[in-house]
Amino acid sequence: MDGIEFGQIERRQPEIRLRPDRDQKYAAVSCGQVDSQQLPIFVDLDVMRDMEGHARTNTLVELGGVLLGGKHIDQQGQPFVVVSEALRAEHYEATRGSFKFTHETWSQITRERQRFSGDLQLVGWYHTHPDWGVFLSGMDTFICDNFFNDDLDVDLVIDPCQGDRGWFFWDKREGVRKKQRVDAYYLFANRFRRSELLHFAKALSEVDATFFDPRYETPFGETAMQPVVNIHDQKSSVVPLAVMGMLTVQILVLGILGWKVLTPSADVNAASRAPQGFQEIVEDIIRDNPENKKWINGKVSQLIQDRSDLEREKWALGQLVDNLQQENLGLTNQKNKDLSEISNLKRQLAALQLKSESIEKAADGKDSKGASAVSVDLAAGDWFWRLMIGGIGLGLGLLGGGFFGRRFAFADGDAFDDYEHAEESHEGASSNHAGISET
Repeated sequence: MDGIEFGQIERRQPEIRLRPDRDQKYAAVSCGQVDSQQLPIFVDLDVMRDMEGHARTNTLVELGGVLLGGKHIDQQGQPFVVVSEALRAEHYEATRGSFKFTHETWSQITRERQRFSGDLQLVGWYHTHPDWGVFLSGMDTFICDNFFNDDLDVDLVIDPCQGDRGWFFWDKREGVRKKQRVDAYYLFANRFRRSELLHFAKALSEVDATFFDPRYETPFGETAMQPVVNIHDQKSSVVPLAVMGMLTVQILVLGILGWKVLTPSADVNAASRAPQGFQEIVEDIIRDNPENKKWINGKVSQLIQDRSDLEREKWALGQLVDNLQQENLGLTNQKNKDLSEISNLKRQLAALQLKSESIEKAADGKDSKGASAVSVDLAAGDWFWRLMIGGIGLGLGLLGGGFFGRRFAFADGDAFDDYEHAEESHEGASSNHAGISET
């Protein structure tokens, strides 16, 4: 809240009074679980209903007012507060999140207070928090600290959108003086209104009180028929047809009326079939004021124009419906086409997968045959080289064996040489011997 301005706040010592819940004149009902350590607050039934109704008059901005009543103490010396009147603030400045009492508001409240008994005190104030919840904001606390700071001043916050409400009092139990929400408060009324009081207290505890009026209720505990209000906000195609039908009937009636007025002798049989009372009324209208002919003609023309406008609107709506249907049909066809393309793509994909699997199988078989051929070729090559190497080795072995065998046969090389020299010497001696003989 942006601000608030008040006049002078009076101070008065609490008086000893009998609490309403202990006075046989009244009936009192608690709303909530009573805590004996909290300040008892007694609110008149009609005052509470008036504040609830005020809160519902405008849920776009904050509303407020002041509370009148009494600050008392009982025979045991315990304080309590009675709220017996409430004055709505007028000429205020308010937004959805602010409420301000102006000087004009305070003057208006002062003038209204003068019409009440002088024993009514200013006991607090109330205001609304539309759809904010029940709490005291920083500005609310500032107002309580500076303008409603008496120990027995109380505050009421109503959220008309959420159907919640709460009372606040000055709590000093923990040694720190601060505003605290009470767990329960009392509603009271004349003892002959006890059933109404019980119903309204139950409504405050269970449902939104602004939708609950005990005046329609039977005594507490009995079944009653409640007024039923049905609110329909559904558009139907029947309504335009009904309107067009009504306009058509009016056009026909006014057309017949105008036709009879302008050409009374055109159709005697038709005139004779019309009700006598209707003819008399028409004749009286024309007789009393000839200008009615112009009025009737104007009405007929206006109704004809209205009917033409409705026909054009109906045609435009029909075109719009046709266009929407065509668009819907086009979307459906496109959807079916897309689904067909998707099916074709799926079939092509499946064929490609089968073809890929066939190619892979063929490739696997060809590789295995090639590997076998290569293995055979490698095996044949190995045998060829083995035979060739074996033959070369065998030949070398035989050569080596013959050479070494010959040498071992003659013990060594020198003996073999001596043998050759001896053979040569023997051959030489034989030749010499032959020469000598010849000599």
